[in-house]
Amino acid sequence: SRSLKTNKLLKKLNISRNDITSEGACKLAEAIQSNATLQKLDISYNRLSDDGTTAISRSLKTNKLLKKLNISRNDITSEGACKLAEAIQSNATLQKLDISYNRLSDDGTTAISRSLKTNKSLKELNISSNCITAKGASEIAKVIQINAGMQNINISKNYISVEGLLCIMGAVKN
Repeated sequence: SRSLKTNKLLKKLNISRNDITSEGACKLAEAIQSNATLQKLDISYNRLSDDGTTAISRSLKTNKLLKKLNISRNDITSEGACKLAEAIQSNATLQKLDISYNRLSDDGTTAISRSLKTNKSLKELNISSNCITAKGASEIAKVIQINAGMQNINISKNYISVEGLLCIMGAVKN
């Protein structure tokens, strides 16, 4: 992580599938805060959990360059999603977020959705394969209605049911 702090050329970093835990995520977060070139970070398929996600989220509040973050398959629950939502609210550069294949429930989805009502930089959100029900889908529907900059939302492989589908369809219609 020391070299990432001072590296002046690296724009993309893929460290997926490396058994990185929350401890490693904390070190990575420190480096991300002071890195001035990194635009794409793939930290998927690791073991960050909520603590690691909290550390990465803190770095997103100060990092002004990261555009794409893949944090999928990291055993993140709504607790980590809420911390990520706080970061999204104040981050003006992140354009694509993949938080799929975690354990987000409606509470985490609601937090992320609320942050996207004010965040205008995020264009793509992959929140597929979580534990989202119709309640979470209705929050995503509100994002579709309010945030005109949002271009792509993947909410597949959840539990939104017909009720959630109707909320999404109503938002798309309007």
